[in-house]
Amino acid sequence: MRGQSLIEIIFAVGIIVLILSGVVILLINSVGARTRSMDRNKAARMAELVLEDLGNRKRNEAETFWQLTELSGETLAGYEGYIYSVGYSVVDNISGCIDVGVTKCAEVTVEIGWGGATNQTYTTKRFFSRN
Repeated sequence: MRGQSLIEIIFAVGIIVLILSGVVILLINSVGARTRSMDRNKAARMAELVLEDLGNRKRNEAETFWQLTELSGETLAGYEGYIYSVGYSVVDNISGCIDVGVTKCAEVTVEIGWGGATNQTYTTKRFFSRN
């Protein structure tokens, strides 16, 4: 009887350990997913700020904006660890965007990069026109 009770206790402890290790793994994965989600949301907010700034430049400093100067390795206050780059593609295949020698339309690509467990990026695009 004593040997049988010992085996039952060992078996029960083994089952409890298996259940607890599964719960711990789920908690670790949940925390990791939450962190990745928060990082991505912060990158999206940063991209919105960059696009807002570009929109303001287009309205207030049009000639400078339409030089379409690309940016790389830039950062913003409050977004330490996040860097952004801005690229431009001239759009000339849409009616109203074609004018000889004058860029009238562009697609702006903002890419945000950050570290973490692995390097990650968030990319968004926006269309700008002179009109």
